[in-house]
Amino acid sequence: MEQHDDYVAGPHHYWFQFVGGFIFGAGFAAYVSFRLFESGVIVLLVTVATALLFGFYCGRWGERAWRSISDWFHSWRF
Repeated sequence: MEQHDDYVAGPHHYWFQFVGGFIFGAGFAAYVSFRLFESGVIVLLVTVATALLFGFYCGRWGERAWRSISDWFHSWRF
């Protein structure tokens, strides 16, 4: 889908993707930062920064962002 096709996706598309990315980024960052840092301030700062980063990334790129995030997680070896 083209980025300028708001008539298909609707003007709310950016904010829907942004909120989804923000929530996902906050959860991911909280999980990782709680395991890495002991300071609550650092955990909060890392969580907010990562949530905003994921939010802007998902809002701007939409479905392509979710596919790249999914590919990134699948590339990890657990």
